[in-house]
Amino acid sequence: MCWEKIFDIAKNLEVSKDVIKYQKKFIDKNEIMYENGHVLISDNGVDLIKKKIKKSKYNDSFEKYTRLKLKSIEDELKLIGESITHTQTDLGLLEQIRQELNEDFSFLVLSEGRYHCMGRLALEICKIK
Repeated sequence: MCWEKIFDIAKNLEVSKDVIKYQKKFIDKNEIMYENGHVLISDNGVDLIKKKIKKSKYNDSFEKYTRLKLKSIEDELKLIGESITHTQTDLGLLEQIRQELNEDFSFLVLSEGRYHCMGRLALEICKIK
């Protein structure tokens, strides 16, 4: 009798390890063995899992469509992530500009009908007057 690890079964069946772990609950305990911290399933157990996973109404075109759709969603999420990163960078630059402008003009104050020029650019503006 040949035994396979959950990882290998999942890879061969192109499903997640969680799917195999879930299906493992429904096979006979004699079809399961533990060795060096790994769960091993017999060939008979693997065949039972395959039958439960591949239903008659489940076909390869559905799987292909689902995989393509998931890939498309992953690509869109990647683009959204990149867009968010660029937006955060842009917001950081805008905040830096806003802070610099606040420093430059923070002391251009209207008091008693006159501007009091105390900031860098404010002093330059007052010199122009």
